[in-house]
Amino acid sequence: MALTMGISCKCNQTDGSSGENDSLTNVNAEKDMNRMLISIPTPLETALFMKQFNIKFDPIILNKVENAGKYTTAKERSLILGIYLADLCYSSVFDNHQATLSYFNVVRKLIEDLGVNQNFDKKMIEEIESKIQDKEFVYQTISSKILTISSSLEGSQKLLGVNIAYGGWIEVLNIFATQIKGKDNQDLALAFAEQKNALNGIMGMYKEFENNLDAKSEIEKLSRLKSLFDKLPSASNELQMADTNQRQNSVIVPVEVPKIKAEELLPIIDEINRMRAEIVRI
Repeated sequence: MALTMGISCKCNQTDGSSGENDSLTNVNAEKDMNRMLISIPTPLETALFMKQFNIKFDPIILNKVENAGKYTTAKERSLILGIYLADLCYSSVFDNHQATLSYFNVVRKLIEDLGVNQNFDKKMIEEIESKIQDKEFVYQTISSKILTISSSLEGSQKLLGVNIAYGGWIEVLNIFATQIKGKDNQDLALAFAEQKNALNGIMGMYKEFENNLDAKSEIEKLSRLKSLFDKLPSASNELQMADTNQRQNSVIVPVEVPKIKAEELLPIIDEINRMRAEIVRI
């Protein structure tokens, strides 16, 4: 809303500065978009975090590569590209080399179909195949050549970039959720609850396109999910001032982080399952 009002005001100017101000507005909007994107943990970061809990690779929870051909519109392909990117990261981190190669090929094809092919060609696939045992190389390739797609798109393709980030985040939560149900792991539960920050970032990005019907639809779904996250106790580490009678002797002490029970997350997990199912069309 503020962006729209700012532009309309500048259009009424007659001193010749409208173009410069519009340009500045666009630059600021771009910075805001990048800040929101940075607030979303990448699928690779999340997979690496999860691996420390001795989680076993489970291909059943991923979207099958055989499904890739049924997504035909730009919206479907951008959302499912995010899903497959998360599946790629999960497969790579958990050392399933065959699945990693399969998802690399699916991701490459979707990138080509969307017309966002950037530094992702047959030569890269061949290099990945020859160095699949080299984790550092694979991680570096994923980080620098693939996960940067969302932030690199411009113009009319920006919304596709948001869809990719959103799809990847939903799949991350799907993988996360399978490790939380029926378990009492406070670290995982807290990390899952803290995804509310990423949710706010994704909603913020979609609101840049709130006049677009597809973006509006996703905002409505995310708003329902946010209402469920809002019911959780705060999961962030906060600091507060503890008064020791005199202001000069006040000290900062950590507030106890509330515990998150696995059953408190079930309504959120159920909603995420519905959102994911709508994307993958199970």
